[in-house]
Amino acid sequence: MPLKLHFLNVGHGDCTIIEFPSDRLTVVDINRSEDLVGEEVVEIAKGAGWDATGVAAASRWRLADLPTDFIKAAGLMPLCDPLGYLDTYFPRRDIFRFVATHPDMDHLSGLGGLLKTRNVLNFWHVADGIAKEDFDESRYDLADWEGYEHAREGISSPKAVSPKRLEANHYWKEDGMSIWSPSTDLESLAESTDDPNLASYVLALRYGKALVVLGGDANVSAWDDVYSHFGGELPKATVLKASHHGRKSGYHQPSVECLSPDLTIISVGKKPPSDASQLYAQYSDAALSTRHHGSIVVTVHEQGNSSYESDRTRHDDDAKGEAQLYALKSALPLIRQLTQA
Repeated sequence: MPLKLHFLNVGHGDCTIIEFPSDRLTVVDINRSEDLVGEEVVEIAKGAGWDATGVAAASRWRLADLPTDFIKAAGLMPLCDPLGYLDTYFPRRDIFRFVATHPDMDHLSGLGGLLKTRNVLNFWHVADGIAKEDFDESRYDLADWEGYEHAREGISSPKAVSPKRLEANHYWKEDGMSIWSPSTDLESLAESTDDPNLASYVLALRYGKALVVLGGDANVSAWDDVYSHFGGELPKATVLKASHHGRKSGYHQPSVECLSPDLTIISVGKKPPSDASQLYAQYSDAALSTRHHGSIVVTVHEQGNSSYESDRTRHDDDAKGEAQLYALKSALPLIRQLTQA
């Protein structure tokens, strides 16, 4: 059984579902917002040649409320509801571990519903949380904040843990998981500077010859700490989940150059002015965003190669051809090894 990762198209947020060969289902972050900012819809409408009169009257729009031909003309993929996705593809399955990479609500929206509808066995969180007074002006659902706070206090079902860099236990080792960040020092710095991205989890998943790195919302300072800790010798990656939605604030050039991922995944809603996707593309065979490709499912093989399919490849012959070409390029080292044996 290969390692399979589902990078869901959740707009301005993150949600990754991991199927480990051990059959331990893992969810990293969640975002259940189906909204688009009104200004973004106006921008999309103008770009697609649509009359945007009246669109700006609403501060937020659900993508599902927009006409199908509008979505198609704008080149958008429908947003994904993580709870619905789990019900469709993983009905009645326990969540062995939920990893909250850091306390930002675009990584926690929908957590309350997940905890109510699924048996979550383990809950990973960083030390610093979200104070109630910091949440009061939030547009997010209070039930998700309450679910987060409750889970952080868990002794059992879920069992709350807050592991740091290079800590390990039996189950993590079996799943090839290692923690690159945060360290205890980074967590303390994040708390003192009120910058949760400093303490975001950066996870590495080793499967045979393949390596998957999930960057969370780690910023440049956090990556600089990771890079220094490993002496500037980060291993080559098969798949990299770009930090902080592909923004320049999470792009650490020396680390990305070392990793030189075959495939970079960027989870993003509106393309930010500080977008670094072209910078990632310099060191990647392919760089895909959930905004333009929809939900992306990556299959990683022990031999070190991988392949992917997305909402777009299921409906677009050109995108399907690109995915097939990527799979071939990814398998070339293995093919050479077999033919030379």
